[in-house]
Order: sequence, then structure tokens, then C-alpha cells
Amino acid sequence: MSGPVRSPFRSERSSPLVSRRRFCGLAAGALALASGGCARRGKALPDVVMVVLDTVRASNLKAWGYGRSTTPQLDGFLKTATQYARAYSTAPWTLPAHVSLFTGQYTFQHGVRGYREERADGTIRIFDPPLGDAAHTLAERLGEAGYATGAFTANTVFMKERYNLNQGFERYKVGRIRGKELVAEALEWTRRQRGPFFLFVNIMDAHRPYDLAPVPGVALKPVPQDETLLQQFYESTMPGTSPVDLDLAARVMRQYDSGIANGDHAFGRLLTGLKEAGRFDDSLVVLTSDHGEFLGEHGLVEHSKDIYQETVWVPLAVKMPMQRTGERHKPPVSLAQVPGSVLEAAGLLRSLEMAPALGTRTAGFPVIAENYYARTWDYENGLWGDRFRRIRTALFEDDWKVIHSTDGQHELFNLAKDAGETVNLFESESERAAAMLGRLAAAKPLSSEDVPSAPSAGQDELSEEELEELRALGYMHGDEIEEGATAPDGPS
Repeated sequence: MSGPVRSPFRSERSSPLVSRRRFCGLAAGALALASGGCARRGKALPDVVMVVLDTVRASNLKAWGYGRSTTPQLDGFLKTATQYARAYSTAPWTLPAHVSLFTGQYTFQHGVRGYREERADGTIRIFDPPLGDAAHTLAERLGEAGYATGAFTANTVFMKERYNLNQGFERYKVGRIRGKELVAEALEWTRRQRGPFFLFVNIMDAHRPYDLAPVPGVALKPVPQDETLLQQFYESTMPGTSPVDLDLAARVMRQYDSGIANGDHAFGRLLTGLKEAGRFDDSLVVLTSDHGEFLGEHGLVEHSKDIYQETVWVPLAVKMPMQRTGERHKPPVSLAQVPGSVLEAAGLLRSLEMAPALGTRTAGFPVIAENYYARTWDYENGLWGDRFRRIRTALFEDDWKVIHSTDGQHELFNLAKDAGETVNLFESESERAAAMLGRLAAAKPLSSEDVPSAPSAGQDELSEEELEELRALGYMHGDEIEEGATAPDGPS
């Protein structure tokens, strides 16, 4: 299925606009483009910068209500950007979430997600297909309009060329290095560009193994330097046979916060470089995350396992060209709306190709998150694998969230009163639940059966080097994936 969601929703609520009229117009002498966006001195298109702080959940950021100051650079950025207080990823792991960021489509539309396949011995594994060549990505659209396109990503598994996320990028660099080093490479590329550019950066400091280095100017409690803590926490929590070790959880949380702070520091360096080059004010800058992280909540650790808030509620901040003041947008929005917003600001959005832009025409647009099973090493686990043999789909409406589950374990939460999703209101609020499920079913096909999907014919086998990358990043616990496997199986 392709194209935008055909929403059955109708709403009279109005959404605050983050429109180019507000920030271009006659303000500061900027010239509004006839086709959209804001004019940059000497050229007609704004530079576009998109930064993903991989694995960063909104609940651990001060501007989203966290008690610790983990992101001073982002806090400063928000003074001249629009904060989307309730932004949701389309999926709780890297591959489908990034495809949504690049195509403006939900997972059920672009189809890049986990699929079940029965092996010859009768066992089931999960495989993850690449983005198809027929997709029309944001980088391709911008490249066709005259943009130089460059991507610098530290995710050396699900953002490698084998998954085809490099479509449309002239420069595509993949390497697991710290955020500040990655940003230095990205800035060097921008300095060589004379026309408009699209820069994409994926920073992995908050992804296993967390970056535990001290961060200049960030006053966090001493961070435990033991890199085995996360694995210990995973092994003690996932079986669900004993209460969560709260002391261990607190120590792992401090490590996670350190990773977030290091990623934020790298983001600050990128902003400084753009300002020093005189390219910040006129640029469109997007800061977000692909997904979050479970740290004991709901008996889960890491991600790719479910669509509770910890993994789908993500930060999103957008600075329009020439934007001078900060704003806050409260209604729910989806990361699937980011590509359309970028194209609209550049005057390149074509109707019905992508989800509607953020803050404009979004009344009634369904905000959806999906998860298909889990990675193979969770799905096949003898202690907890049964929990992941299902498809989960969430719909967000104001303070409410309904979850449809193919195993029949549906859930309804009032997020304003129950941010931790501890009280399932599906039975007590049955009318509301039924109405929301009806609207969800009208937007996306929902199956009550967990049916294995098409086989992975034609997928290339993983090299030993790629298998080592999986182990290094915690995507394999031991040797769960044999040599010759055709897809990485682990959280990303």
C-alpha cells in the first residue's frame, strides 16, 4: 500500500500553525518564497538539517518534564524552535522508523518491518526486508530539486547500505563513532557545499553501549563505568520471574542519561558549526529520535519489543528558516509528518505524496505506532518469546491511547492521568475504546490473526564482519544468529 493515510477522522479542533508565513513574511527582511519556505541570501532554497538522537526517549529530557538536565544544547535550541510536546515514532526500532522519516509513510504502508518466516525445521524466525527501490525518499526529492545530499550515521547495522536507506544521498557515510566525531565529519562536508544542502545525521551515543564519557558543562551524578550493567539488567528483568532490581535500574538509567547528554553535546557542536558558517538562521533544522528505550518499565529492557510510551514517545523540535522565537505544539503528531514538513518549507511538497506537514491540515490525521513481533532472539526465547508473537498497533488522540493487539490483549490508557500506562481502561471505557478502534481500523487494516508473511527470498547473507557488529552493539545475546543468517535480529 502506498500514499498517505486516508483518514476517516473528522475534527473541529484547530492546531497551532508552524507556518512559513509566521517566520518568513516581512520579518527581519526575509523574503517569502512564492513556492514556500524562506529565502536564503543569494539562493532560493533553505538548507535542511535533520538530526536523529538514536534511542532517546522524550521522558528523559528536561523540556519534556525530566528532573535531570541531560540536554542543555537542545534546551537552548528550543528558544528559537517549535517543540512538539507529543510526537510519536511510527515504530519502536530503527529500521521502520527511519523509513517513515524518509518516506512520510507509516509502517503498514512502506512495509519495512519484521516478517515471520517458517524454517525447514519448523521453527519461526523474523526477517527485516530493505526499503524497495520504488520508494521515493526525502533525499531523492531534495536531490531532484538541486540539493546536495549527505548522510552521516553511526548506526552500523540497520542503516547500512543493505537496507537501502541511502537512496537519494550523494554522500552516505556509516561508521560507529561518537557523536562529536560524527558531527565533525558532517560539518566538513557542509563546508564544501556552495548551494543548498540536505544533511542527515544519526547520533548513537544513547544506544548500547552507552557513551559514558563526562560531558562538558553537564552536571550529572557520577556515572557507573561498568559497561556490563545493561546486560545484567536485561538478563535479570526480561524473564519476569522476579521484581525489577531498582538499584540496578537506577545505575543503568544514569548510564543512559550520560549517553543522551553526549548526544546532546554533539548536537550543540553541529549548531555551533552552522552558526559559525553563517548557515544556521536561514536553515530548516529538525531534531528528533527514531525511538526510545525500556529501562525496566513493563518488564522490558531496550527496544523493538512493544509500543508503550518509553519507546514511541520521542522528542521533536523544528526550527523553520528565520524562526526567532520558541513555540510549543501540544496535539499529537507523527514522525511520518516530518518529510512533508521539510518539503513544504522548501516549496516542494506535492499533494498526496506524503503525510500532511506538522501543524498544518493535521486536524483528524491519525497518529499511529506499530510493532510487528520482535527481533528473532526475543521471539524465539524460551522464557519470554510468547509475549512477542503478536502485532501491536496504537492510535493516539489527545490524551488517549488505544492499543490493538492480535492476541486480543487490547489496551486503553489516559496518558494525562496515567503516563506510565499502568491502568488499562479498555473494559471500563469500552465505548471510547470501541470508537477509537473503529477509527484505527478505518485508517489501517487490523488482523485478528497472526499469519506468517512472505519469505525472505533473495536477501543477501550477513558477513562475519556484520555479525560482529551485531554482537558489539548488543543486537545478539551470545550466538543466537548463526553464520549465514539473512537478517540482523536484535533491537536497533
